[in-house]
Amino acid sequence: MKLIKHYFQKFFEIPLPQELEHTGKLIPIRWDDLKPHPEDDPDEALLLSSKILMNEATRYLQGMESLEDEPEGSYMVGLHEYGVNNKWFFYLRVDSWRRVFFRASYGGVYQDDERKRRKFREFLPRYLAFEDQLKNRAKSLFVVESPHGNCYSITLQTGETYSLPEEFQVGSTSRTRESFIKDPNFEEKFGELAVTLRNVPVQRQLPWNGNTKKSD
Repeated sequence: MKLIKHYFQKFFEIPLPQELEHTGKLIPIRWDDLKPHPEDDPDEALLLSSKILMNEATRYLQGMESLEDEPEGSYMVGLHEYGVNNKWFFYLRVDSWRRVFFRASYGGVYQDDERKRRKFREFLPRYLAFEDQLKNRAKSLFVVESPHGNCYSITLQTGETYSLPEEFQVGSTSRTRESFIKDPNFEEKFGELAVTLRNVPVQRQLPWNGNTKKSD
């Protein structure tokens, strides 16, 4: 994962968080043919996938997202560019309680590259703190941040469910145009849940503690 870490640091100006890494064996996905190549060195790859997802990873690179259908153990991380206006960071993880997928732009022709990168850089620690607070209290977490629509749905172990308003469907998943990458206002959108979680200790800075200014 060395090359992914290098370019993530270069583009977003922060290290790749440990929470986004994977401890199991990962399969490189080549840019040229978008196919898995187990023979390649993972440290020299810009896209990596778990074995269980390796034959499906291409769908996510092409915008065909079906996170609700992926089996536990699915994982993907890395960067991919095609054309002159499509530069994306990808992250996908499915485990016993989470289904999370990010497709975050880091630039392109006629785009404000620095603004896009800054937005994701500001969003990520807030999201990870939010996730950290939920991990022993949520029965399930479903998160999508994508140009094709976003989704945040949380079910606590006590049964309460919190989600963003539904605006349209992508497959069987309800999506919204609201994006926390654009405005990571977790406290405003999940006010009641934020109060419930406020006293939960986390190692990361809380996403609603007011210590970090939002940028335009």
